[in-house]
This record gives sequence, structure tokens and C-alpha cells, in this order.
Amino acid sequence: MPGIVAIVGLISASVFLGGRLPAGGWLWDLLNGIGLSACAVLAAIGWEAESPARAAGMDRHTGLGVVALLLVLGHAVGLLVYDPVLLEYLRPTAPGYMLCGLGALAALALLTLGSYPRPRRRLYGNHRRFRLWHRLTWLAVLLALAWHVIGSGFYLHTPLAAVVFASAVMGLPLYAYAARRASAGRGAVPKPQAAPSWPALLASLLLLAAAFSAARNL
Repeated sequence: MPGIVAIVGLISASVFLGGRLPAGGWLWDLLNGIGLSACAVLAAIGWEAESPARAAGMDRHTGLGVVALLLVLGHAVGLLVYDPVLLEYLRPTAPGYMLCGLGALAALALLTLGSYPRPRRRLYGNHRRFRLWHRLTWLAVLLALAWHVIGSGFYLHTPLAAVVFASAVMGLPLYAYAARRASAGRGAVPKPQAAPSWPALLASLLLLAAAFSAARNL
């Protein structure tokens, strides 16, 4: 999956630009690495996605959505268990970047669970409306996550780091989307791709988060 490789590479570069900040601890950085992995998957959905009319395309798309939701849940729940003081950030008076993170989690759950046939029909009625709101919700989730990560200042502590991160999370998916539209306009038909094994992808991203934590704390 070239999209995930490119996006993970840029995100990895962004969090190490501008020097090192004090590490937060192995588990803290692991849980935040899981959150960064979720950002990579959500951005890769936009890079990889074609209209998932084929069964393989649908499986690929849905699998990435499930992986992203599991990673975001692991990040959020894990941090709350690790440091219950963070429950203060669940209040309406929490900083904007934290509220964006909570909003992104809720919207991502709707995005993922609402894409299955029965809830999709109940929520959207017809396929055209579903496609419109599915794309708009995905963009809103990406924007909220970008604000959440950049606004927290935990890792992206220079303007260059923030620009590189935003390029990975927003720039690459939008570029790929525009390229697909241009290709479709020329009548090109995208080649079908095999559906990924999402458990294997999830395991790989958890290992990547562990490597991120090790790099921060060694």
C-alpha cells in the first residue's frame, strides 16, 4: 500500500523535526503513537480509495475504516486508563484541540459503523446522499485530527513539523483524490487491488507505534 508508506514516512519525519522534546514515558508515547497511526490510516483511506464498487475495493475500504476506529479507540481509552486526570478533558471547558479529538472519535464511529448496509440505508436513504456525507464526514475527521495533534503541541513543536504533518494527513489524500478524478475524466479505469488483511495491518501499525515509543525513550 504505497499510500500508507508515504503517509507514515511523512508523519514519522514530522514528529522528529526540530529536535527532541522530553519523552512522556514508554506507555504514554506508545498510546500517542497509536493515535498517530490512526491518522496515517485515515489519510491513507483517501489516498487508496477509489469508488469501492468492486467487492475487493469495498473490503479494502471497510477494512481500513475498522483499523482506524480501533486505533483511535485504543489511543483514547488507553490514555484515560493510564492517566485518569485526563477525564477533565472530557468536559465542555476542555481545550479546543481536545474537543476536536473527541469530535473526531464520534464522527469516525459514525463514518465506520454507518457504512454498513442496514445503518447506511436508515441514515442516508440513498447511495448518492451516503457518498456525499461519507466524504464530507471523512474530511471533517481529518481536519479535527490534524487540529487535535497540532494543537496539543506534544510532538509537533516547530512550524515545519506542523506543515509536514498537515501535508501527510491532508495534502497527500487530496492530491490522490484529484489525480483519481483527472484519471476518471480521461476514461481510465483503476486496476482492482486485493483487499488487505486488516488484522495484519493493525498488528503492523501497533508495532510501528511501539517503535515510535522506543525511539522517543531510548
